[in-house]
Amino acid sequence: MLPMPRRLPTSSSGFQFWVAAAVLAAVTGFVLWDAMVRARHVLEVTASYGVTVDNPASSAASPTGYADGRRSLVMPLGAADTAHWIMQTQAMIATGEWRVRRVDYDNAPDGREVHWAAPFHWWLAGLAWIDHGLSGRPLGQSVERAVIWSGPLMLGLLLAGLLPFLWRRFSVLAAVLGALGLVAVYPFYLDFAAGYADHHGLVNICGLLTVLWLAVGIAEETAAGARRWFVLSGLAGGAGLWISAATQAPVLLGVGAGVLAAGWIARGAAGRPAWLDSPGLFRTWGLAGGGMSLVAWLVEYFPHHLGLRLEVNHPLYAAAWIGGGEVLRVVLLALRDGPRALSGSDRVAGGVGAALVALLPVVIALSAAQTFLVADSFLWRLHTQYIAEFQGLVRILARGFNWVLAALWLPMLLLGPALARALRRNTSPAERAALALVLAPALLAWLMGWNQVRWLSLAFALTVPVVAVFFRADEAGRTRNVFLGWLAAGLLLFGPGLVKGVQRTLAAPEFTTEDIRSLAERDVAHWLRLHGGAGRVVVAATPSVTNKLVYHGGVTGVGTLYWENLAGLKRTAEFFAAPTPEAAREIAGRLGITHVVFLSWGAFESTLVRLQRGLPEDAPLPSDTFVARLLGAPVPPPWLRAVPFKLPKHPALAGEQVRVWAVTPEQAPGTAVARAANYYLELGLLDQAEELAAPLAQLEDQLSPMVMLAAIASRDNDREGFAAVFGRVLANLSQAPALALDEHIHLVVVLTVGRRPDLAQAQLRAALAKLDEGSLRQLSLGTLTDLLTLADGLQVPLPTPELQRLAESLLPPKQEK
Repeated sequence: MLPMPRRLPTSSSGFQFWVAAAVLAAVTGFVLWDAMVRARHVLEVTASYGVTVDNPASSAASPTGYADGRRSLVMPLGAADTAHWIMQTQAMIATGEWRVRRVDYDNAPDGREVHWAAPFHWWLAGLAWIDHGLSGRPLGQSVERAVIWSGPLMLGLLLAGLLPFLWRRFSVLAAVLGALGLVAVYPFYLDFAAGYADHHGLVNICGLLTVLWLAVGIAEETAAGARRWFVLSGLAGGAGLWISAATQAPVLLGVGAGVLAAGWIARGAAGRPAWLDSPGLFRTWGLAGGGMSLVAWLVEYFPHHLGLRLEVNHPLYAAAWIGGGEVLRVVLLALRDGPRALSGSDRVAGGVGAALVALLPVVIALSAAQTFLVADSFLWRLHTQYIAEFQGLVRILARGFNWVLAALWLPMLLLGPALARALRRNTSPAERAALALVLAPALLAWLMGWNQVRWLSLAFALTVPVVAVFFRADEAGRTRNVFLGWLAAGLLLFGPGLVKGVQRTLAAPEFTTEDIRSLAERDVAHWLRLHGGAGRVVVAATPSVTNKLVYHGGVTGVGTLYWENLAGLKRTAEFFAAPTPEAAREIAGRLGITHVVFLSWGAFESTLVRLQRGLPEDAPLPSDTFVARLLGAPVPPPWLRAVPFKLPKHPALAGEQVRVWAVTPEQAPGTAVARAANYYLELGLLDQAEELAAPLAQLEDQLSPMVMLAAIASRDNDREGFAAVFGRVLANLSQAPALALDEHIHLVVVLTVGRRPDLAQAQLRAALAKLDEGSLRQLSLGTLTDLLTLADGLQVPLPTPELQRLAESLLPPKQEK
């Protein structure tokens, strides 16, 4: 149960009390139930190992808590940002720093800046220390556990603090409808769901408190009573700028518009409200908020990172807010007493304030390319055309009506009664002014939400103060029927979201297609890390795939969907859109790329190509691009080697594929074709392998092509063909010393199939002379399995026990010897 207020409003009848108590208890129970179910599901999915790789060993010495810098937690769909919060928090703890300003896991080879605010890192680190103390897990693993409970704990604190406050300061209905909305409006609720850890929920709380505490302040009867609420509102807004200036700035813009509207409405009132009688309160508000923003900037960046980055909090935001508070003070004075009553100092203060407000957008407009990267045309097109949360609500609703979509827009109708009362002439000026102040930021947020659905969470947060102010009026005269009527109306508006929320929780225990794909992505990442050893593995892939590989595998990526990594994102697009394989190779060398990875369900390569070449959204993938050639050619360019990776057999992965290419020194044409044929054989694609038989046959004077041609004939049970090619293998056997390790193992296999154990044994010894840790890790699964089988059958052990153990550890768990 949520804590009940010590003193209930006198207007709350016993009936209202028990109804409200039941609703609040149900909401609290749902949050606990949903958190437990979701957390259990995340942990069950995460524990699903044993197909391609086994679970990594714990390591207190590793920043991640696992050996090789791998990570285990499988996050829910849509929690891409959570991966970066985990990685950055682990790095912060491991280095002993309390701020994260740069990472090297992205934008290879340079790394990139980080401008995510420190408070959420501290929150996760604090939870991790608690988990570490209670469980004894390595701190890195505790960070993963912290993100499971981060959201529910934050939401629980919000419920425990906000709902009694709404009840005591406003009305029982404000508390009840606020409680229902916190769990029914799922763009808002999902910011706090178990397994999601991001700053969005925290900044939306700051926006809510900015408006709500200001609404309390303007209701005070004296300036002294109002001042503390104005200060609290400013501090909440300053914290919001710290956490996300992009989210908090529209809140402040809406509040400013609301104050001007309120001042216009209340200007002729018979009894002036305290805030209009003392407009200097808005100077206090601006100084409190701007001061908090400035202090936060110093905490975040002082003394070594004081650059001009306007995508995040900066002193220019503080200056704009302080200037805005001064403008509001002067305008309210003019509305109250008339423009002619303004003193010269007031006019100067207003002009300076207006200049400070204008300075921020002017600097952004003049220096956007250097200081405001989110305005970059490449990044803007990517977000607005291809990322779901940046799509407009109208575009989403055009796909068809359903209850899920209704839950997105129905809560907006809560603004209707408040707007109608604010426009009604017989409403008192004080009440109309209060409603105007809270309506303006809420309406702006909903308008932004219709343009981009990512703002819908903020829109509901700013709806809570509207509900609070609306239901504060005439509370004493409200009858049971009126109370039940409003409660029923709220349930109708929240109904689709409530039903969908319960359905989601009931369905949560089931493994979804997204869960299975996430497990496959983790397997690929861990497999890459195991085969890369202690060396640096740099992957070129689409942004979402790169996210998963970097997070789970501890590898390095190039392009992810963050404005701080705009350079890496453009480099990835340039790589995939390269006009020739030679141009792509130059980019790969410059970036240090070691692997190119393609996952069919995460395919985004064509989109990056269209963005890079400036093509329309519906344009097909140009055939002259590197990625089109790579995906379509049976043999990759000679600087790439296709590495077979088999997906587990599961209905969720039916028809899907993972393709991996390792960057390798320039291969001879015969070697390139032979390795391509082996790739298809290992994947069981005999038809594709046979298509390479003709080019292999033309290289009859080269050993490696003849070995693979014999392997194809053997797999096809073509005894005559195998016998003919086997003769060519024996004729070219003098070339064996020049073979790479994998080619040499294939030769031993063919010699064994050709029943020449004497030659096979001798060549296996020669092959093992080339074996070391690096070459062993680079072997494909099929070749590694062949090596161990041959070593047993021909009784030629691997050179050292350490190499034997390493080889066995690289096998899938079900194949371990």
